[in-house]
Amino acid sequence: MHLIVFRHVIFAALMALAMGLPLRAEPVAGQDDPAFARALEVWLAGDEAAALPQLAVLAQDQNRAAQILLGLIDTTPALQGEWLMTQTRDARIALLRGPGGLSGQNWMRAAAETEPLAQTWLALWDGDARPGVILDFARQGEARAARIAAMTLARREKSGFAALADDPAYPAAARAFAIREWRRTEPARAVREEASLAPADPQGEILGLRPESPAETAKWLATHPEGDALVAFCAALCPDADQAACQAEAYQAMGGYWEVMALGSPAEAIIASDRFNRSPAGLASVLRKLEGRAVENACLADALK
Repeated sequence: MHLIVFRHVIFAALMALAMGLPLRAEPVAGQDDPAFARALEVWLAGDEAAALPQLAVLAQDQNRAAQILLGLIDTTPALQGEWLMTQTRDARIALLRGPGGLSGQNWMRAAAETEPLAQTWLALWDGDARPGVILDFARQGEARAARIAAMTLARREKSGFAALADDPAYPAAARAFAIREWRRTEPARAVREEASLAPADPQGEILGLRPESPAETAKWLATHPEGDALVAFCAALCPDADQAACQAEAYQAMGGYWEVMALGSPAEAIIASDRFNRSPAGLASVLRKLEGRAVENACLADALK
């Protein structure tokens, strides 16, 4: 019986790769714990003061889902709200980190003892990480993390993207990093790949291909999952405004590709993207990316006051 099940899992994995679908990781331990579900609901509702102490207790009790979520909040400023910012340094450490060292230890290290997702995050945070970590995230169904991995490694001036780009799991939103390498090694392919990009694909910024059209940018955001967070943001904060104009200006004000690709659920295995993007916590994470930015759109300007 176990052999039959094993063969079924392997067959499903191979079919997913063949169809270009991401492989899904096993559920994270602890995410079905009713106490975690309640704390997560409170956090998504935007009540840090109530949620973070609950998550901290769960993390101390070795709830892996709580550890992963706190580990990502600790390293992602956009996920840190006003209440957390008012806490003392020691209080923040107690809320977000586990024991160890002078400043505590990110909970991701504890979660990595058993959880593949946490292990992949630690691999990315290692300064010697290679582009293969992009595929690891993608095969775990973590599309946002795969994009972050690609951007992080590109900023570190790592190479090897082109060698991975034909893998079905490789994220389309990171193809520009492979194209940059093909420009040096396979110029003809680079030209073909550049021509295949949509006119407003944000990756054009990386490749210097074309000026952006606000209308085309809005169309791209509305038809690609990478734009879902901005689409949800404008729909929630500016429901009566021109949605295309709101999305295009938010995209530009935020900083374009490098900022927009990092939006979304911190861990899709724990929080579905759609749920996160439409939650108060998700909307606030977008708003924080826009704080201090100049905008002309009247609705966005009001939201930033």
